Amino acid sequence: APVVVGTVWSTLFDRTVGPIPYLFQVLRGPDIQWLATPATAMLALLLADAWEWAPLVGLLLFAALQVLPREQFEAARVDGAAGWQLFRRITLPQIAGMIIVAAGLRVMDAFLELDKVFIMTGGGPGTSTQFISMFVYKQAFQFYELGYASAVITVVLAALALAYAMYLRGYGRALRPADSR
Repeated sequence: APVVVGTVWSTLFDRTVGPIPYLFQVLRGPDIQWLATPATAMLALLLADAWEWAPLVGLLLFAALQVLPREQFEAARVDGAAGWQLFRRITLPQIAGMIIVAAGLRVMDAFLELDKVFIMTGGGPGTSTQFISMFVYKQAFQFYELGYASAVITVVLAALALAYAMYLRGYGRALRPADSR
């Protein structure tokens, strides 16, 4: 799927056939080379990534919202709570776990993002969109430094695993009732 997403978004941002540059032209906007300047190339990658992963994150959060007990909302309304208070005091604390899971999945995946970057920008312009996975790819397959590339990706994966383990450990403490700490 990331290859298809990268191809679709590359076409959307293409200056000759893409609808996004055409829309800017029709609206008399600036002539932006979306994938050719560092700031806009990163923005294009972020848009493509958000478009690809928003449905999963939305589905996870929707599932979390579906299991919220209605009684708490009814009791809070009886006590005079309204929209923002209900969200901040009841909804958000109860879906925080799913937000953390979704954010953790996205952060870990973002570190290893290669397909879309390779197809859309190739790590350029310059090295402005060269994420760690693109760096490792170039070390291994362009410069034939397989040992170095293996060492770098092993360290990155170990650091990610350690960071996520510490994150989940702290999150587990936060979920425990106060009397069991």
